[in-house]
This record gives sequence, structure tokens and C-alpha cells, in this order.
Amino acid sequence: MFSSIEVHLKPEFSSKETINSWIESNRKFPLVQDVIYKSDVAENINSYISKINLLISAFTILLLISALLMIYNNNRIAIFNDRFSIKTMYLVGASRAYIYKPFILRATRHSIYSIFFSILFLYLLLNYSSKIIPELNEIASLGLYFKMFGYITLFGLSITIISTFFAIKTVLHNNPDKIY
Repeated sequence: MFSSIEVHLKPEFSSKETINSWIESNRKFPLVQDVIYKSDVAENINSYISKINLLISAFTILLLISALLMIYNNNRIAIFNDRFSIKTMYLVGASRAYIYKPFILRATRHSIYSIFFSILFLYLLLNYSSKIIPELNEIASLGLYFKMFGYITLFGLSITIISTFFAIKTVLHNNPDKIY
């Protein structure tokens, strides 16, 4: 009578090729009589995980597009409110850099406030989630948090500056009769 050993694989080793190579390497041992593996269960789990990842990616892209549109339209409305002063500065002979600078600085300041509050909210959410689901502590590290916060800051500032630039450019290139 042989003893049996139940093996649980980590998620990073759950691909079909990795499992098959592990089975073949363990069958070579003389003490191993048989390796039982339910391939259909693992394939179903992997297919469900890939479908869930696809759904989450599509939802993330949708949220990203809506966030970009909201930032751009918010900047356009803010610039549109100052369209008369922008056009007056342009007609008086102010350089484009002189016109762009105060609006880009204001938008950048507002973006920094928004980034601060979003990072604070995200930190609190991740901290609370890690208390509910302790396995998240194994996945996340301090370096990952800093990298994520850095990407949020870089992405937020760049989108704000670019959208403000294009909003001012639109006001400057409009016909003076259109701004009324």
C-alpha cells in the first residue's frame, strides 16, 4: 500500500505546460507510482481567469477613456470661462507662452490636489482591503505602491497639461465672432 501526497501549486505555476513538465519530472522518481492530475479542472480555471482578466481590462479601458474625457472637458470649460481675457491678451500682443503659463499652472495646481486625494483614497482602500483579504499583503509590496503612485502622478499631470494646452489652443484659433 502506497502513501499519497497532495500537492498544491502556486498560481504562477498553474499553466498547462508547467504542470505537465512537473508531472513528467516527478514520474521519473522510482518511489512515484502514479501522478493523478485533473487537467479539465485546471483548464476550466485558467479559461475563467483569462475571461475575467479580459472583462476587467475592458472595464479599465472604459474607465480610463471616461476619465480622460472628463479631464479634457473640465479644462475646456475652465478655459472657455476665461476666453475673453485670453483673446484680449492675444489681441494686445502677448506671446503664446505668456498666455499659456497662468492657465497651465492653475490646471497643474488643481491636478496636484486631485492626485493627492486620489492617492490618499487609494492608500486607504488598499490598507482596508489588505485587512479584509490578508493574501493581498503577499502580492503587494511598498515598492509596488510607490510605483503605482508615481504612475498616477505622472499620468495625471501629463493629461492635465496636454488637455489644458489644447483647450487654450482651441480658444486662440477660434474666430473672434465664435467666442460670444
